[in-house]
Amino acid sequence: MSQIREFKNSDLEELRLIFKKNIPQFFSENDLKDFDEYLENNHDTYLVIENKESLVGGAGYVKENENTGRVTYSFINPKYHRQGFGGILVNQCIKKLKSDKDITCIEVLTSNLAHKFWMKFNFKIKFIKKDYWRKGDDLYFMDHSI
Repeated sequence: MSQIREFKNSDLEELRLIFKKNIPQFFSENDLKDFDEYLENNHDTYLVIENKESLVGGAGYVKENENTGRVTYSFINPKYHRQGFGGILVNQCIKKLKSDKDITCIEVLTSNLAHKFWMKFNFKIKFIKKDYWRKGDDLYFMDHSI
């Protein structure tokens, strides 16, 4: 049975371990420092998902400007990939952003490895930047109009 809840400081070390398990496939070593900084500033809009009281992953959501929200730093422990946890988490982030009536568009910055996942949630590719994250790992800027 999975449960989504708000991030707590006591989650940090376990979440960092899960993040590291997604290196180098989905993130780079440098991204871990950026993630730490992100959590320092956005911990109140970061969600985690648990399965039987064990952390499975997390995702954040932020208001970029008056009309735009963004889903950020979404990742799942690789042993739980393709089991629906990421979808549950992303849907909750989207729901939180949609609750702000001013938001008309939700963005995500993703890669060639994950863009098809985001298409399942009606995100459309706006543009691609080759080798943005690292060689062979392209940025897919995607958005979803509400």
